[in-house]
Amino acid sequence: MFFGIAYIYILPPFQSPDEPNHFMRIYHIAQGHLNGEVSVDKCFLGGYIPKDLPSTFSSFSYMNFHEEKKIHEDSIISKLLTPLTSKEQIFGVFPNTARYAFTAYFPQAVVTYLLDKINTPPLIILYAQRIVAFLFWILIVYYAIRISPVYKEVLMFLSFLPTSLAVNSTLSADVVSNAFTFLIFALFLKFKFGDANITKKDGTTFFVVMLMLSWQKIVYFPLCFLLLLVPKEKFGTLSRKLGFLSFVFVTNLALVVWWAGEINKLIYPTNDKNFTTYANGMRPECSVNPMLQTDIVLKEPITFTSNLLFASYKSYNAFGIYLTSFGWESITISRGLLIILKLSVFLFILTRQSLFKTWERIFLLLLGQCLVMLFLLSQHLHWACVGDEIIRNFGGKYYIPIYPLILFAITGLVDKRQFFINHRASINLYLVILTLIVQIEFLFAMIGRYYD
Repeated sequence: MFFGIAYIYILPPFQSPDEPNHFMRIYHIAQGHLNGEVSVDKCFLGGYIPKDLPSTFSSFSYMNFHEEKKIHEDSIISKLLTPLTSKEQIFGVFPNTARYAFTAYFPQAVVTYLLDKINTPPLIILYAQRIVAFLFWILIVYYAIRISPVYKEVLMFLSFLPTSLAVNSTLSADVVSNAFTFLIFALFLKFKFGDANITKKDGTTFFVVMLMLSWQKIVYFPLCFLLLLVPKEKFGTLSRKLGFLSFVFVTNLALVVWWAGEINKLIYPTNDKNFTTYANGMRPECSVNPMLQTDIVLKEPITFTSNLLFASYKSYNAFGIYLTSFGWESITISRGLLIILKLSVFLFILTRQSLFKTWERIFLLLLGQCLVMLFLLSQHLHWACVGDEIIRNFGGKYYIPIYPLILFAITGLVDKRQFFINHRASINLYLVILTLIVQIEFLFAMIGRYYD
């Protein structure tokens, strides 16, 4: 709670990844528009928002990717009470966030709807959105840790990383999906290692949360295969296990196919694959077209698959980004402390209790690899210029639902060494102190980046 609120306060308005676009999408949903809209000329993707809303974030845009430019706290406070002067609507362009399911912004949209009804200034609404999103995330993660019968300290540690706290205290659409991912991991651990059989309540929760994840981020769909590692006895019989797994798989697949079609209607409103509403806001000169990019991929599928595999292995070099960066600007901790943290993470994970069999570890590694490749493919289709090479690295926030699978796979590989058994409590205490030090340095790095 302390560090999350500190991030909410210290990070200047609209300085987290794509925060202006998230802000417009949330406002758009709060006005009753559950899906994104296409402009009248069919050229842009976004939605209708109050005319004065863009001026709320335009006054802070000068800092984006300009490390030499700073802000003073008084500049934020002076704009805090600036209200919207007109409810007149204009079409706002936010092509990336307009494609997200409205459920990814549900907590922020509810508070926006309530505050907008009493004419609350938009900058105050921004901070309220951050607070509500963070509270939603921390409550779901707390519940996930509480119901997990094993690896509570592993889930706690992963949630306490700077990357996790920095992202989950913003307006990002990843906040809700990150929370749901933790809940899926906790339910999986409860199903597999809990003493009791799977209850209707837990089974229903897994099914509903998995649907929300697939809807919000199509690439999360493979997480439903975690059920394969749950013993059939927890379902009662093998037929019940296969029946539940088939039901989860088919419904999630149907949702993915339907939602992909809905997204395509937004990206290609004229049904012409050469005419798209989509663009890479970071590179205006870039021609982004998922369908044309797919055509290039399908022309040489074997070559592309080998390149994708190579890119996925290269992406594992970004472990440090996962630990201490949220994929925006160059805010991170010192190199020496990062090396210590990396080594400590592996020491901590390797010395936990060993619970997974060898084949189960291989399965988790393959599932993690599958998610990495799907994320790379998604980035390649929706962000890279047509014909460009595969994007090999993406921000640390994208690894939040991936690396837990990798870490689960290597958990406890040396846990039976007597030295580690005798000193496990000391290792826990050491890691708590180290993560506190890392968080404090990361906060100071953020202050140094944005403030005089």
